[in-house]
Amino acid sequence: MIMSLCSFLEFFIPKYLPLLQKDEKEVWSRPLHAFFSFSFFWAFGGHFKASAIRFLDNMMRDFFAKHQINTKDTVYEYFIDHKN
Repeated sequence: MIMSLCSFLEFFIPKYLPLLQKDEKEVWSRPLHAFFSFSFFWAFGGHFKASAIRFLDNMMRDFFAKHQINTKDTVYEYFIDHKN
């Protein structure tokens, strides 16, 4: 699972490296948090079957409450928006 998390991060970070190298924390912190959250969701929960997803969804929402993810769907229905 840790290798999966690192693999996800290795995929996202190079694409956004110019943005992440800015000196202003407000500029790079939000995308970095989003990359880590998305990677964490899929690395630690993506391999479970559908019946466990709702339980995992609640745990992930508690752990990453700062992101205020819409409760309409599970965290596994969301993706990184490359434009925003």
